[in-house]
Amino acid sequence: MAYKKMVKMALTVFVVSLLMAGCSSMESESTADHHVGPVGPTYPSLYYFEATVTPHSIVPPASVIFMVRVFDSNGNLVPNVPVHMSGADTTTLGETDYSGIARFGLEITVKGAGSITGYILPITFMVEDTFLTIPVQIAPTT
Repeated sequence: MAYKKMVKMALTVFVVSLLMAGCSSMESESTADHHVGPVGPTYPSLYYFEATVTPHSIVPPASVIFMVRVFDSNGNLVPNVPVHMSGADTTTLGETDYSGIARFGLEITVKGAGSITGYILPITFMVEDTFLTIPVQIAPTT
């Protein structure tokens, strides 16, 4: 039951993220960042967290940087919190630094499976029992 609730919440956050990002169009956002969240509270620590990706839209090969900020119910950033990143056939475990921020890098080297040349790559972050998905738009090459 709890797993279904987490999956439903992750999908809802992902769909809302896509709508907020305007992922249906390829505007000149290739260097812009995209912010999703905050979500929470997590259990058992009652943390909240948010994610940012820079850039939001890329043409491969390229790299993107994710920044996850974790804070408590008073808005204070929290150090030493485990953060899991998954997506793009990879899973990585990170941890917030002394300033409450975890950073992840991801190299996008291929256009996609088969003949796919433009798509949305969902990257999911998990803190304790809560998920947050942020999209990266992979633009078609010209």
